Amino acid sequence: MSARRLAPAPAGLLVLATLVSVAPTSQARAGGGWQEWHQTGNDLIATFAKDGRVHVEHHVRYRVVAGQLHSFDLPAIDLEASIAPDVSVVGEDGAHLAAHAEGISSKAAKDVPHDGVVDASTQVVRVSVDDPKGLKRGTYAFVVAYDVDGWKTKRLVKDGALVRASFTLPPSAEGRDAARAVFRLPSGPTEPRVLLADGAEAEDTTLVTLRRTTAQDELELVRAHVSRGETLTWGVRADAKAFGVRSNEARETTPRA
Repeated sequence: MSARRLAPAPAGLLVLATLVSVAPTSQARAGGGWQEWHQTGNDLIATFAKDGRVHVEHHVRYRVVAGQLHSFDLPAIDLEASIAPDVSVVGEDGAHLAAHAEGISSKAAKDVPHDGVVDASTQVVRVSVDDPKGLKRGTYAFVVAYDVDGWKTKRLVKDGALVRASFTLPPSAEGRDAARAVFRLPSGPTEPRVLLADGAEAEDTTLVTLRRTTAQDELELVRAHVSRGETLTWGVRADAKAFGVRSNEARETTPRA
């Protein structure tokens, strides 16, 4: 396997949209007790199959300061996603705990930043801790997984001799450091490239690491900080042949400018 770190990329690498209304940090008094927890990370790992199927994992980290964390919501998940019911949870002491996930209506979501508009093409994934006592003070790492059809959900879009792959991280109620996304793609004749908001390719302030093997190309993107209420869209361009798409087929489905 070969790996090389590309030069960092400019701010245009990622589509960042600040939302109008932002939910506060999860702090409240319940039954006379102080409840406080913070989401400290949400890494995206998307593994693309040659036929366009995508296995997605959100590696979500929470720090519980006071009270008990019983559940949290992940918004902006594709409506057609097949959600894995079992959620892995690991405490800071290495203990393995249990939780489960289910899709709910975006309107029923709690503590989710939004601008008053509900996207009918998405759902919210609610993660609930199995222990009725919840999670007490400490740091916890969750892995929430689901599968989607990349072509149907437009996570994959044909673009001439290339294919564009993109995913959006749900907005956070508060800022967090070291936002990370990993795209694992079928190996292609040419290496994949980071995609800018305007469709161009360039180098920027986001750290980009490329790893290539005979079976898979992997692009790891790391941004130092994501501000409170920002939605972060990651995108890459890959050779269409990696997905078994001929360049002339791709051009036929690409709208003219």
